[in-house]
Amino acid sequence: MVYSAGDLKELYPEQKTLLQEKFIDIIKNNLLQTTFFFTIMEQTRMIYSLGWDKALSAHEFMKKSLLSYSYWCAWKQFQQCNRSGNSFRPFIDEFDGEETIAWYNLIKAKPCIFYRGDMSNPLIATCDVILEYLDNKLRKQKLSDVTIEQELKNLGLNGQKQYIGIPDLHNITATSSNHINKTQFRAKPTYYIVFEDRPTQLNKKEWTDSKTYSGMVDFAIKNAFENNGCIKFYDHKTDSKVLNSRDYFIWCSEGGKQIVDAVGKANGTKEIYYHGQKGI
Repeated sequence: MVYSAGDLKELYPEQKTLLQEKFIDIIKNNLLQTTFFFTIMEQTRMIYSLGWDKALSAHEFMKKSLLSYSYWCAWKQFQQCNRSGNSFRPFIDEFDGEETIAWYNLIKAKPCIFYRGDMSNPLIATCDVILEYLDNKLRKQKLSDVTIEQELKNLGLNGQKQYIGIPDLHNITATSSNHINKTQFRAKPTYYIVFEDRPTQLNKKEWTDSKTYSGMVDFAIKNAFENNGCIKFYDHKTDSKVLNSRDYFIWCSEGGKQIVDAVGKANGTKEIYYHGQKGI
């Protein structure tokens, strides 16, 4: 099973921190380098861009940019590798945002973007666990170079800090209101998991949890891991536009079969009928 920080919090709330510490202790000697990215700016500083929001305070800008931060980190790392002459291909969890100079520089590294990377890719899940642990530690202190370096040292990680902020604004602020098109950089194959509509007796969280920790999702994760792909709960409003012959539907019900027949075959999408096959 690929456990993310969210999984540990959901499944083992009392043991979460202990499990994170044990996990990091086991893997730390296999990590060549850990880079902790952070941003500090005056909250009232005004940030200007060519996106939908032409002017935002730094506080609002960072709130809006939370969904973009993962690719900012990849871009910053790509810059560092270019300077040192090292090759670099980033694996990035799903993100969103408007077009920026940083994005158009990053595509030179041919990034691989994973839907639900924290569930289907062990490297992204590992980063997720380490980051959540460090985040909880650092939120209890004043964020600074010294505190970051000390916490990395406390974990025994060969780590370094990397600032993203004011010197980078020219690259990370939107150059248009167009959303980044990630289609050609998707991890493939994508395993689209098809469930029936939510039963009326289950609330939204109960239904989400029952899907997330189901045997069918375990089976999808196993296939994604073995084939360097990713998983996604199928959304007919958006996903029907990007299906192709490299993708798979995983289904187990008559409703799922109808979607496969109506949409999947028209796009050459392959299918797997789930009837209890072993996952991970």
